[in-house]
Amino acid sequence: MDNFGRTSTFLNKIYNTLLRKLSFLILLCVLAASCSQFSRSPTSKAWHNLNAKFNASIDAKDYFSWGILKIDSTQLEDYSTILPILHKIDSNQTAIAKEELDEVIRLTSLVAERHSNSKYLDESYLLLGKARLFKGDFINAIEVFKYLNANNSSQSAQNQALIWLMRAYMESNDFNRAEEVSNTLSQAELTKKSKGEYFEIKASLHQKKEEEALAAVFLEEALKYMKKSTHKARAHFITGQLYSSLKRGSLARNNWKKVDKNKPTYDLEFNAGIEILMLGNDIGTNATANFLKMLEDRKNIDLKDKIYFKMGEAKEKNGNYQSAIRAYTQSVRLASDKNQSASAYLKIAEIYHSKLQNYESASSYYDSTLFNMNVRMPRFQEITDKASSLADFVK
Repeated sequence: MDNFGRTSTFLNKIYNTLLRKLSFLILLCVLAASCSQFSRSPTSKAWHNLNAKFNASIDAKDYFSWGILKIDSTQLEDYSTILPILHKIDSNQTAIAKEELDEVIRLTSLVAERHSNSKYLDESYLLLGKARLFKGDFINAIEVFKYLNANNSSQSAQNQALIWLMRAYMESNDFNRAEEVSNTLSQAELTKKSKGEYFEIKASLHQKKEEEALAAVFLEEALKYMKKSTHKARAHFITGQLYSSLKRGSLARNNWKKVDKNKPTYDLEFNAGIEILMLGNDIGTNATANFLKMLEDRKNIDLKDKIYFKMGEAKEKNGNYQSAIRAYTQSVRLASDKNQSASAYLKIAEIYHSKLQNYESASSYYDSTLFNMNVRMPRFQEITDKASSLADFVK
């Protein structure tokens, strides 16, 4: 083969190689264009759905669940008062889940930025809003829920956004706007899950507004849509507390009896049983006899502080204030933790203050209450202010 022939063959090889590379680049460009988040093609949607689901959505849901479990594990329950239907979101307390909530925000933001044509976009925005809400960032949470409600074709996603918008307004103490959103939702077609969330938040809103009758009614509605769980057991217990406060003993008893059918914690089961006991007709004689029987039962050896506390409540309810003080004092003596001591000291302080008008003793017991009370307890600031005012008055 002459030089010209060899040169021609070499040039053909180079040409074919360049052609293959160019074809590959063109194919990549076509695929990239077809997978653009702004494309509505089936290929693009499938690619972005896959990435949104496995790279962000599933992980974000897991991180959110872990974060909420962490937050719930630190909640303190004060059984001497009506429990809150929903615990107030406090950024100081939810800081324990900062790492998880930050990861939820990062992952859901990725879906919004890179996979805007994914079917998981709505779910990601909702999780983003919830994560910001539980971090105490109410302003940005409200904006996310408003955006999701205004920029969505799915009625279900709009309703979910409104439900959590109502919660966000409630947490920021904007009760008027929360009621406005609630009125809108009352006209909407909600799924069973959404109905449960809506009625529970609605009940909590009325509890915060000190409208106990409405809180009880809406919480009972929410219970119809809750699955058997510790959460449902707690809701039954609170419904019983609300009805008891309203002097509706029969309705209170019905709810307390359902506590042990819904995977309660031991504290819930114990306190529900005590509350049923205290509904007896002769609270003075029968309750005392039953309490003494419980104190003698060997399986209650570690619960004597709580039994004496409930005995004090029964005697106080019956007007036997000195006997109540003695029972509360026994509760303090046997208390297994400071929160129990704080609850008993507070009861004694309130008897001396409101029933016996012995303000010097009341002031001393308020001080003891604060010494033992956890700063995260719901009434801490209220008790602090009262103790300070009373101390000045006594001086």
